[in-house]
Amino acid sequence: MIDGNQYGWTSMPVPLVDARMTAEIVKRGLGATEEQLRAASPVAVDWPDEEVAWRMVDALYEPDDLLFIGKLTNEGQIDGTVRPVGAWVDILRDDGCGYSHFIANPLTGVRGTTEDGKPTYLARECVASHRFATVELDSVPSDQQLAFWSALPHLPIAAITHTGGEALQVLVRVDAADAAEWASDVAVKLFDQILVPLGVSDRWKSAIRFACLPGHRRTDTGLRYRLLYFAPAGKAVAHAP
Repeated sequence: MIDGNQYGWTSMPVPLVDARMTAEIVKRGLGATEEQLRAASPVAVDWPDEEVAWRMVDALYEPDDLLFIGKLTNEGQIDGTVRPVGAWVDILRDDGCGYSHFIANPLTGVRGTTEDGKPTYLARECVASHRFATVELDSVPSDQQLAFWSALPHLPIAAITHTGGEALQVLVRVDAADAAEWASDVAVKLFDQILVPLGVSDRWKSAIRFACLPGHRRTDTGLRYRLLYFAPAGKAVAHAP
């Protein structure tokens, strides 16, 4: 079960969480810069662009964790887009980051089915470890997103990535024991009672969401996904008031 003392978001005053709090949090964080966020990162994120992806993956996972890395249009394929982390580290280190996305939660490698009955290795029941929630606050401009994540206390943030567009994408360390605990503690207590009232879309509640892989260069803008903050064990940027 998720430890409320370790993961302080469970101590947030749920009855008081609503859209008005978003403006208050943003106000506290206004003026925050990417440089300040990098400086606050528990793990220094000063790696060369070509090394960011493999170093992040290597720090977040065990070598035998099965991970999807690929493109949004890719299917899950064993020994293709779904490989052990140890193999991915070698590939990313040797070839650079030509892959745009990953699924943050390790997979079982056992085939499941989509909601419409099609076989896949990327179904919800294919999640082996419910370790991270992928989140974006895309209801406000990017400067306000930076202010919000810089000033929000309690939330155990593992990574913040600038997508090279208008969004910051956040990995939250949740370590749910299984799918049932994800459904009760993460989907309801974290998303429905805290993050969604603060402006996060409920479409981020799935444990099988695609996340941007830092270091990748976008083909549309030529900009890279930039890792701004990295705390593999999960740590809020801001201290609780």
